[in-house]
Amino acid sequence: MKKIQLTYSTVTTVFANTCILFLLINIIAYFIPSPVSDTQAENLYYTPEQLLKNSPDLIRTIHDGKATEEIAAIYRERPNVTAHPMMEFMTMPCSGNFYHVGFENCRYNSLVNQHNIKAKINNSTWVFGGSTVFGDGVTDDETIPYFLNKMDPGNTYINFGGLSNHQKLEIEKLLLLLQKGYRPSKVIFLDGLNDLYKITESNFEAHETPNRSVNAYAHNFSIGTIGLNKNLFYALPVVKLYYQYLAQYLIKNGSINAQVLGNFTQVNSLYTQQPVLHYYANEILLHQPKNTSISSKKLIQYFQSNLLLLEALSKAYQFEFVVFIQPIGPFLGSNPFIKDTVAFKDDVRLYKNVKPVYHSVSTAIKHQLLPHYYDLSYAHNLCTHPYVDLTHYSKAMNQKLAELILEKIKQPTK
Repeated sequence: MKKIQLTYSTVTTVFANTCILFLLINIIAYFIPSPVSDTQAENLYYTPEQLLKNSPDLIRTIHDGKATEEIAAIYRERPNVTAHPMMEFMTMPCSGNFYHVGFENCRYNSLVNQHNIKAKINNSTWVFGGSTVFGDGVTDDETIPYFLNKMDPGNTYINFGGLSNHQKLEIEKLLLLLQKGYRPSKVIFLDGLNDLYKITESNFEAHETPNRSVNAYAHNFSIGTIGLNKNLFYALPVVKLYYQYLAQYLIKNGSINAQVLGNFTQVNSLYTQQPVLHYYANEILLHQPKNTSISSKKLIQYFQSNLLLLEALSKAYQFEFVVFIQPIGPFLGSNPFIKDTVAFKDDVRLYKNVKPVYHSVSTAIKHQLLPHYYDLSYAHNLCTHPYVDLTHYSKAMNQKLAELILEKIKQPTK
């Protein structure tokens, strides 16, 4: 009996010490700096919450004089994304004080809402874009589609803007709506921000670039393909840290590069065989300098191929379409959310890798290489306070963009 008690005591002691050691190792790993940390980039700009605390008068001016409590609530209640059964994801359906997302994942306002959307969706103008079109950081009646409806009451404009969407996903959403039997009279795209950053950063072919990098690994880590134990294993700080530093080492010695990450159709590719390592290697390479000439060619060809598809769809389903290239907050030197303009312009990921590419798209439009496209990159210079954070538009900016869009689409066809 004493022998059993001694054995039990020894086993429990070893087990307890092992658990404590395991816990301590993970706690230490949690606090070790990650090679894929984005803290340097985050230190280059202010969050809305920081400016709301440090410069409340400025934020109140940006938000048209609203009370700071209301502004804080607008920022706090911004919806997130959730799963979609066919697309990568969608904006979370919601009904709150400032954001209402419902039928076919469109955002409502006082003119187009749950009471009339089903009657208005056909023969209307569908407005696609990312979170800027959606209106992240502003209320339902401060978005671009709301102002389009208000300024042009003879037509209906429906807000199909979606968080993190780039043009490829917007076209997939358009196709889904067409497959469901809905028919627009006109389709408007306001694009640039997500396309510029996602396509430029990606090591995948442009049309195989996910809107969010984690979505490239959705199958590997979905509910139906792995067990809970594997989810928890990869979430452990020590395991994450191991893969991060392994990825950094393999990149430094040349075993992993952009070509290795982009080629996922070959036998035993890193993407198919070691998706966790692939993910962290991809995150590290985001901060490496890119060849902007190659990136420019990639993005313009992406827009051109999308254009061919949109032209075919517009003929088949008898709707007009137009694409606007949007102004981008990180490229406005007077953006109050940028802490240090000089340091910001020196950042590879946020500026150096993308600014020349953005300019090349404007040049392509100017030289008529992208028919149906209009360049509105200058528009934030026409507004005193165009941004509610680093990238998203203010009420005043949305109103100005609506004016410019209407001015273009109402021009007689030459």
